[in-house]
Amino acid sequence: MECVKSRIPVLRWAPQYNLSWLISDLIAGVTVSLTAVPQGIAYAVVAGLDPAYGLYSGIMGAFVYMLLGTSKDVTVGPTAIMSLMTYKYASAYGVDYAVLLCFISGVVTFIFGLLHLGKFTLNETD
Repeated sequence: MECVKSRIPVLRWAPQYNLSWLISDLIAGVTVSLTAVPQGIAYAVVAGLDPAYGLYSGIMGAFVYMLLGTSKDVTVGPTAIMSLMTYKYASAYGVDYAVLLCFISGVVTFIFGLLHLGKFTLNETD
């Protein structure tokens, strides 16, 4: 069970979650959404995709990170560089290819996370 808890952080913090934090967390979530959602929509247009794909990418990244992430200060979602790189292929091969690129990069990132590749700590106790 400790192995599972070390891989899925929500299992560690959820039992100790204080309901008095809920209002603060909701305000933080709305604030981040007000920034990340329009940003995702704009980057979808930069990538040559329908704006709805940017909306999905902004929401899904944050949702998955809520369950598997460990930092409260990280915004996860599309970036300008990814959008520009995707544009070349999305315009040539269509939306399905862009979705495939996203899926493959997510699978690779997920595998890296499971294997703890790229983990950086400042002290030896982590």
